[in-house]
Amino acid sequence: MPPKVNEVTGWRQAIRLLLALRASPGLPLLFLLAIFLPLADMAFHPRRQVTSLENRQLAAKPDFSWREPLDYLKKYEAYFNDHFGFRPRLLRAHNRLLYRLFHAAPSEKVIIGRQGWLYLGRGAYFNNEIDYFRSGKPFTLQELQRFKTVLEQRRAWLEHRGIRYLFMLAPNKSTIYPEYVPAAYNKIHDRSRMDQLVDFLSRHSDVEVLDLRPALLREKCRTRIYHKTDTHWNDLGGYHAYREMVRHLQRHFADIQPLSNEDITVRWVDGEGGDLAIMLSLQQDLFRETRIQVRPKVPFRARPGAPTPGFRPKAPWVRLSAAECAGGRIPAAVMVRDSFARQLHPFLSEHFQRIVYIWDWELHFFTQVIEREKPSIVIDQMAERSLLSILPENPGELTATARRADGGPSLSPR
Repeated sequence: MPPKVNEVTGWRQAIRLLLALRASPGLPLLFLLAIFLPLADMAFHPRRQVTSLENRQLAAKPDFSWREPLDYLKKYEAYFNDHFGFRPRLLRAHNRLLYRLFHAAPSEKVIIGRQGWLYLGRGAYFNNEIDYFRSGKPFTLQELQRFKTVLEQRRAWLEHRGIRYLFMLAPNKSTIYPEYVPAAYNKIHDRSRMDQLVDFLSRHSDVEVLDLRPALLREKCRTRIYHKTDTHWNDLGGYHAYREMVRHLQRHFADIQPLSNEDITVRWVDGEGGDLAIMLSLQQDLFRETRIQVRPKVPFRARPGAPTPGFRPKAPWVRLSAAECAGGRIPAAVMVRDSFARQLHPFLSEHFQRIVYIWDWELHFFTQVIEREKPSIVIDQMAERSLLSILPENPGELTATARRADGGPSLSPR
């Protein structure tokens, strides 16, 4: 089909304009200005705080050293790339154009799903949700047995000291809301690693495992319990996860009761998008979100507590905090957790006279903290997606004294 008359006219006008600019002496000046403007921006704003759109720490300006000049050049290049003039604006414009034209994300770290839902793609080694969702790498039998041995060693060490142990997994957003994942990301195997692990432990171990999926799938039918533009559950999802935890803890602590639906207020508040939208730098316009906030009708009683004396983190990202509540029915607890537990803290802290939270997505076992705190229970909470890359390990004092775990009959992980 020949082009329309107005299209031909438009192209002719564009060509004439380009030819006119080419003959104009101002074009080279315009070109030089475009090149040097970013450098000028860097020169006039050397100490500005640049927001990282990739959800990572920006490179710092290195100090020159004659001993390692090549290393300095490499670090300075990383610094220059991260602080290039107008970089946030250029990245934002690029991402917006890419989404508008092709409905695509500029990075494999974010997956654009259906109806405005975003999913975590191939992020850091412990944050690869999309490959986990596809189930292309099932657990081996040896990995399942090793996981079982680690958990049983922890349970045995704690049981010897009169402490209970609970292991729980926070389901991925793609597990609870698979219907919005793009069809291109088909599943290679039907069973996920969480399916395998929960099934294996239920058949070959008596370690207490809390599977939140049934409760969250029920609540999903009533209202949205995960953020559309963030990797985590929202306040309402965290609230229902908390209620399921307390129901489980009632087996051992009968006099505790979770907050009921009549004890809370729920609000819908329009705001900017979550961490995935921030990684695209489109949280202010294209991927805003109506957030669901949950607040108690009676203010929480728990207050921040003093950190455990002598705490030594296992890695730079590991952090410890504590909460204390005089009206708590359970004396003490230690919970090793990741970012999913943030919405649990305010509710869970109400039930313990003291609870220590240790943020550690690699799920180390902190024997010194436990021996100092003398908790009634230790809770290990792990994000489901971490099962793809992290197999917890125990310190030497557990492995040296633990009995040899019985692997049980052979199970072919499907």
